[in-house]
Amino acid sequence: MSGHRKRLHSLAIHTLALHGALAPFEAVKLSGVKACALQPRFSELIAERLAEPTGQRRRNPETGKSAAVLRLTELGRERLAGGAQ
Repeated sequence: MSGHRKRLHSLAIHTLALHGALAPFEAVKLSGVKACALQPRFSELIAERLAEPTGQRRRNPETGKSAAVLRLTELGRERLAGGAQ
């Protein structure tokens, strides 16, 4: 993973840790990073089992589309704490 991508990956996981369950568009708004850069990191977090959908969906007021709300998994919290790699 490139350095830039690693920083965005870290930003995505830390945003979920700091703010709790969020839809990716909410995390983008909180971070100030462009959506095209940050949103794919959430798919990576899910693929790595560091985040998971809560079952809720929220409507993006800018696009009208709904998005899954994500939360950290136990593995994601361990990764942040410096545990499982």
